[in-house]
Amino acid sequence: SSDVCSSDLAFALVEAHSRMLYLEFTHSQSFETFARCHVHAFAALGGVAREIAYDNLATAVAEHDGRLVRFLPRFLAFAREHGFYPRACNPAAGWEKGKVERAIGYVRQNFWPLREFKDLEDINRQARQWVSEIANQRQHRETRQRPVDRFQSATLKPLPVIPYDYRDTGELLVHKDLRLQFDGNRYCVPPRYVGRRLTVKADSSAMAIYDRVQEIVLYPRSWRR
Repeated sequence: SSDVCSSDLAFALVEAHSRMLYLEFTHSQSFETFARCHVHAFAALGGVAREIAYDNLATAVAEHDGRLVRFLPRFLAFAREHGFYPRACNPAAGWEKGKVERAIGYVRQNFWPLREFKDLEDINRQARQWVSEIANQRQHRETRQRPVDRFQSATLKPLPVIPYDYRDTGELLVHKDLRLQFDGNRYCVPPRYVGRRLTVKADSSAMAIYDRVQEIVLYPRSWRR
């Protein structure tokens, strides 16, 4: 099983048996970003856990009624697509999420202090290197083993053969200045598309504009205004 936590625009997943850590920073708390972080974590680990526990994240849990949990329909569909069983921690039950909470504390104390970065791509590059070379190589204080040695990839379920598209998506109008506006920024398209609505699909690094299924242009995604 695995535990997931999202804190201060960082996504962390911990494989429960080995304590293998996946860490990714984001600019967004949207469902699409949440789903993409999962997919990136599954790819990094080489598979999907059969059960994943969540810290009552708003992108996953709609409400609690006593010990009954109602998950968001989009999140349940995501779980079905990847074949894992979601479990929500009970409110005020810190012991149920101890592994991932301790991992977040470890990140804050050992990765974050005095670190400099220029943009999202840079901080995630540093995070991947730190996780690979330090966090998953250290002797864990609870298991007394290195996560990379304790990790059993054969226990994970395989990823979907055909990956699902979890990019941010919108249908946007092209104005007379040849631009459409997405996420606070304007992007150009050829003049023949003025007055038409085009499809935009974006992840954390790139933004593609489509006329139906044909890609017109691909831009680096700007998080500035």
